[in-house]
Amino acid sequence: MNSPNAPFTPNTGYTYVSGYQYVTPPPERLQAGQLRTAASWLAVAILIHLVFSAFLPTVFTMLFSGFLALGTMGGHYSVYTMDSLNQFVNLLSYLVSYLVPFWLYLQFLRMPLRAALPLRAPRASLAVPGVFAGLGTAAIGTLCVQAVSFVCALLGVLPISPDFSAPAGAMANVWYVLTLVVAAPLVEEFVFRGAILQSLRRFGDAFALIISSFLFAVFHGNLVQAPNALLMGIVMGFFALRTGSLWASIAIHAVNNLASVLIIYLSSSMSVNEQILLNEWTVLGYALVGLAALIYLMVRHGNIFSLRPAQGCILNSRQKYGAFFTSIPMLAMLALFAFLFIRNLQVV
Repeated sequence: MNSPNAPFTPNTGYTYVSGYQYVTPPPERLQAGQLRTAASWLAVAILIHLVFSAFLPTVFTMLFSGFLALGTMGGHYSVYTMDSLNQFVNLLSYLVSYLVPFWLYLQFLRMPLRAALPLRAPRASLAVPGVFAGLGTAAIGTLCVQAVSFVCALLGVLPISPDFSAPAGAMANVWYVLTLVVAAPLVEEFVFRGAILQSLRRFGDAFALIISSFLFAVFHGNLVQAPNALLMGIVMGFFALRTGSLWASIAIHAVNNLASVLIIYLSSSMSVNEQILLNEWTVLGYALVGLAALIYLMVRHGNIFSLRPAQGCILNSRQKYGAFFTSIPMLAMLALFAFLFIRNLQVV
């Protein structure tokens, strides 16, 4: 340790304590600093994602429209071709806007991909019922969305969600299905249950699960999708942790999205009353298979709800959440998402 009269230099890692001059900082302060640093880099990655999401579709549309016009007679092309181009641009923009920022996030943390993306084969006795548990959670999420919509109506506002209606044209539908059923489960699980969840596990699995699920909900940017996304994020993250593999959460995500896409296509040719009936039967079916999966998991795995405690982390819950959410970039990111949520509310 430095002598009492030795000058302080930042590189020594010492901190000032009243009455003791410069001493080594307490371990909890070091861990809080590490967590705050991780939160800052994570917020930066999210902000980069938002910038990419805002500008890449326009850039790619201009780029590919030019090539399309050059290869078309007189520069004219049908609305079906444009629908296909828009879906392809959406897919490409989606991939770049997610994968590049969060790859940079892992580079900032110096975390190898093999640690961030655990892809071993999961146990079927956990993964298969996990898929059905995910469907049951979607049923609960639907009810939560209805409750949120009811409260918003009492407050005189209407939450707005993105339009997920199927496009026109065969090729456009191919890109549409690939985006929702293949790209979204892979990319979003790599990001939320991979990069984010795995990088925060050193502070405890429960903490990592809550933060990654919260951010997954926030990413949707509207009150229609956020409640269901929060619950689904918890379930997908839980099974990723319990199985030690992202394939479990990818399967849950893919099946849930596939079911949603099938409902979109089925309901497109139905009357309003038939659509309501289809949604009600879907929620009931989801709830039943989810309940069956829950009973199976509790019987087969007695300690199913246990998670690994924090190993080597001495911060309590208040200190962990305080450090994470007091990062300046994280506060800026949350303020931006709060603006997006407010913007997606329509006064009625």
